[in-house]
Order: sequence, then C-alpha cells, then structure tokens
Amino acid sequence: MLNKLDRIHDYSSKTGLPYWKAAATLITRGLKYTRFFRDDLTPKKLKKLLQSETPVILDIGVATGTEILGWLDVFSSPEIYGFEIDERAIQDFQSVWSNELRTGKLTLVEKAISNTDGMVEFYCSRESYVPKHGYVKNVGVGVRWPWSGSLNKPKIHLEKYNISFDEIPAIVESLRLDSWYKDNIDGKIIDFIWADTNGGEREFILGGFETLQNRVRYLYTEFFDYELYENQVPKKWILDTLTNFEEVKVFGKTDVLLRNKQFSSN
Repeated sequence: MLNKLDRIHDYSSKTGLPYWKAAATLITRGLKYTRFFRDDLTPKKLKKLLQSETPVILDIGVATGTEILGWLDVFSSPEIYGFEIDERAIQDFQSVWSNELRTGKLTLVEKAISNTDGMVEFYCSRESYVPKHGYVKNVGVGVRWPWSGSLNKPKIHLEKYNISFDEIPAIVESLRLDSWYKDNIDGKIIDFIWADTNGGEREFILGGFETLQNRVRYLYTEFFDYELYENQVPKKWILDTLTNFEEVKVFGKTDVLLRNKQFSSN
C-alpha cells in the first residue's frame, strides 16, 4: 500500500501534473496529513510540544502550505497565519486552501516579511531543472518553480541547485513582523513560527526582534552556514541574536527548532 507521500508522487507521475498540483488535487479530494519535507517534526510531535488545542501558528514563506495539512489534522482549533509574496505561490495556496480561507480557518498575508515596512527587492525563482522536482523528464526543460525566491540575490544556490532565477528583482510590498504583530494580534502569544525565508533569515529576525524575543514560544527555521544567498546568516548568528532562545534540535542538516527560555518548557 502506498503511503500518502508516495500517493502524491504516483499521481503526479501518472497524470503528468507537477508535484504541487498533484498534491493540491489530492488535498481537495480529502487526502489527510502527509509529511513533506521536514520529516522529524511531525504534527503529533508538535502538538505534544505545544500542549495546546488552539495554538497560534505563523507560517512564513508558506508556499503551497502543505505542512498545514497536519496542523489542521491534530489541533482542534488552531489560529494559522500564512505569509507569502510570490504571486505564483499565492495562486497555488489559494487553490489548495480556498475553502479554509473562505471559512476563516486560515489567513493569508500577501506580503514579504523583512526588516522593512514598505517596498523591497525580491528575487523570484523561475524554473527547476532537477529531476526530482516535478518529474523533469527532458534534459534542459525546466518545470515551474516558485519556491526558492528570496529577498537576497542567489549566490551558492546557483552552483548547488539547478534552479533558475530572474536576473532583475521584483519590487514587492513588505512588512516587519513587529509591525504586523502590533496591528493584528497584539498581546497574544505566538506558540510556533515555521519560517522558510530562503536566505532572508537576517531580515526576518531583525524586523521581528521584539516579537520573537518576547512573544514567541518556539521558532523553527531553515539555516545554512554558507551563503546560498548573498548575506545569508549562519545558525550561530541566529542564536547570538535571539538571546532568549536556545537550540532544541537540528533536523536534517539545515532546519533547527529553537525554544524561548522566557516560557516554561514542557
């Protein structure tokens, strides 16, 4: 019997649909939780960690929002906010989660999160030529890939991954997390942030420093100790800057779970 992740791969292969569209189709047909990329921090483990049925969760760089599948599965009434700026990823998200957006189960904020309230540059990823991304069948023929865009210009990313980017950055609207928090959920505790900022970790943290230090219990973020994107900061910088946080666990080689020491641990 195929597991749920294999079902998506199988459906993508049989229909010729790109992976994201195959996932969206199966989700709308009732497919429940699937672990997509960060395999070790499953929704059940997250629920045990947070010890809440109604957590406030921020998904920054939400893309298609596949991780949200599990959260809706295990929490009875989570308060989930997704942040995304790439127009193609926004269209994907709206397609997958149209019912949840309409009924208020999810909120999508169509802005970048950085250290600026205003307009910023954003380098859109364009196509992937990696065989495992959407079953690339022909050498030299790419597939649509809106999931590697960044506030910062790609650097080692261009050598390490066969993914193309627009040479000229788009000018997009941005918010600081501190500003968004004050204007929308001031006073609440954010139980968990899932941050996938593609090299924009410095901007995200500096623009949300007060909120992160004082209002966030757990932060799960991607990191690299080399510059996939220009000016990308390593894990040490993240920990040195967020002095209220301590490392809980590294997942794989490039994701880390941090716990705010101001809040009692489980």
